[in-house]
Amino acid sequence: MEQNGSPKRIHVGPDSLEARAILKLEAGEISGMGEIRASVKMENTLQPRRVREFEAVVDTGAVMCLIPQDLAEDLGLETVERVVVTLADDSKVEMRRVGPVTLRVAGRFMHTDCLVGPVGCEPLLGQLAMEGMDLVCDPGKRTLTVRPESPLRPTFKMKRSAAHAFS
Repeated sequence: MEQNGSPKRIHVGPDSLEARAILKLEAGEISGMGEIRASVKMENTLQPRRVREFEAVVDTGAVMCLIPQDLAEDLGLETVERVVVTLADDSKVEMRRVGPVTLRVAGRFMHTDCLVGPVGCEPLLGQLAMEGMDLVCDPGKRTLTVRPESPLRPTFKMKRSAAHAFS
């Protein structure tokens, strides 16, 4: 907020909680929001002996998982189709979609496809995988964990259709 062309200043005494938090942040004792990484085990579903373990950035802004081309080749993954992907800067690129793979994260698993990026790019874990395994981000601890309401197995929400009865 500006007043008379200069930024609004808030006085914070040296004993205030805000001042202590700022000093700890600057000293590196605590950190602000940062990236969350998850340990991922990926398997070629059609060739179960082809397995790789790696760290991926948890990207809540990405819909699908992204793996580098060299990892896709190591796993022997086949191209399912080519798709157009809109990147964070709104540019569009064509990418290969490969699969099927079995993902294992935080004690959960799911079968899915992945997008393939350039050799050596950072693997990303996207929304579909997190939803499919019922995982949630804990930004304070910088971890990806199972949803506390469903510790034993994934739980999903569905609307009941009047035309269909669920058992």
